[in-house]
Amino acid sequence: MLILVIRNLIEMILRCLVNKENFKFGAFLGLMTFTLKSLICLLRKIRNKEDGFNTFVSGALAGYLNLFFIEKNHRLAFATFFLSRAFDSCYNSMVNRGTIKKSQLNYVIIFMLLNGLNVYASFHEPYLVPDSLTKFFNFVFQKGDWETQLEPLLPEMTKRRLIKSNLLG
Repeated sequence: MLILVIRNLIEMILRCLVNKENFKFGAFLGLMTFTLKSLICLLRKIRNKEDGFNTFVSGALAGYLNLFFIEKNHRLAFATFFLSRAFDSCYNSMVNRGTIKKSQLNYVIIFMLLNGLNVYASFHEPYLVPDSLTKFFNFVFQKGDWETQLEPLLPEMTKRRLIKSNLLG
C-alpha cells in the first residue's frame, strides 16, 4: 500500500517536471531575463552612463518582445502582471526622486489595487485569464457552489450593464 502511494507520488512529480507548459514558462522567464540583461549591458555600453533609463527601456522591450513567445491566450494575463509591475516601478521611481513621500501605506494600497486588477480580470473577464490561474484563484479564495454557478453569468451581466449604461447615458 505504501509502495503504491510513493509510486503514484513520484509519477505525479515527474509529470509536473516534464510538463510542456512548465518548460515553456521556464523558457519564457529565462529568455526574458537574458533579453533584459543583454539590453541593459548594450545600452550601458552605447550611452556610457547608468541613470535608470537603460533599465527602464530594457525592461519595457524585454517584456514586450517576450510576450510573443507565449501562447496568445496567456498574453493578456502576463500583460496585466507586467502592468502591475510597471506601476510599482513608477511608484518606486517617484519615491526615489522625492516626488512623493515614502510611506508603507502607499505601497500597500498600490499592491492591493494592482492585484485587485488581476483578480477582477480573473473573475469578471475569465477569457483573459489562463485556466491554470483561474484554478489557482479558486483554490486561494475557496469558491463555494453558488459562486461556481454564478461565474459563467458574470461576463454576460457585465456586457448587459455596459449596454444599458450606454443606452441611458
